[in-house]
Amino acid sequence: MEIKAIKSWYEEYRQNMETGEELAQERQKALDFEAEWRADNERLHQDDQIMHGYANLLMGKELKALGEYIIKKYPSKEDKWLIADAVYYQYGRYYMYKNEAAEAVKWFEKALKNKIPYPYKVWEDLAAAYIEAGDYKKADYWIRRYMKHRREKDLTSHYDMMNYAKFYLDIGQCERALALMLESHENRNWYLYDLPLLARAYFGVGNMDKGFEVYEEYLQKAKTDDFGFAELALSYYNYKGDVERAEALYLKSIEAASNREDVRHWNYQIYDILSIIFANSGIWDKCFHYLRLYFTTKYGAAESDLFCQIIDANNGFKVN
Repeated sequence: MEIKAIKSWYEEYRQNMETGEELAQERQKALDFEAEWRADNERLHQDDQIMHGYANLLMGKELKALGEYIIKKYPSKEDKWLIADAVYYQYGRYYMYKNEAAEAVKWFEKALKNKIPYPYKVWEDLAAAYIEAGDYKKADYWIRRYMKHRREKDLTSHYDMMNYAKFYLDIGQCERALALMLESHENRNWYLYDLPLLARAYFGVGNMDKGFEVYEEYLQKAKTDDFGFAELALSYYNYKGDVERAEALYLKSIEAASNREDVRHWNYQIYDILSIIFANSGIWDKCFHYLRLYFTTKYGAAESDLFCQIIDANNGFKVN
């Protein structure tokens, strides 16, 4: 069926839709979206994308009414793909918008039972739904199927591959994550913001030296990434037991965080971490130095003075 037919029934439905103030407001948002989309994509004229964008802005009530309208208007078997693409698929996206991933999965799977022209769109969203639902095995299946299709069409997306790489890192499949990242960056330069993810992947597969090399390279350029300095500091401590390097990087994270709105909160958290690191290492003078800074930064003068007096009165709680 031609895309013009989709536009025709959708415009007919829109013109005959029930009235109501709340629905009218939602419809106006959708109309504004449509106008903006047409202005930005004047040469493309992909009316199915306009329809999808429009439907994504509608409330569940109107989307359900749309489904009933289409099913009644197009009952024949050959039009089932139209129902699946425009209704079942949109139901799934609607429930993803509502953060109801398990319900979204049901509708995406219904969409795939019908003959639809662009199933890879559903595969991509179904993978996302399974990730949100916590079913990582099924998410992995649909990611692989989606990526296989994109490779066959030579349409692999850097965004997709890095996004999936992060997913695999988060569930501990570091080799898979690293393979996706290296494939994505084959014969091209690395984006600066990809390097921390690459370092994590190298750490995950046990290539520690390469991981530290990549992260150090990143922080030479990203001098204001307070979280990046803190993450690398923790890596030096966890993987190499290098307390001095960890301390230096944590202090750099405090320096980098000078413009944060929650700078005080960030700083006392770092001081707390440093006090624990030095306590674990048995370096008590530095442990209590950072403990004092923690109390002073987190509390007011009176409270912090009291805590510090307690420490001094007990000789720093030193263990014989």
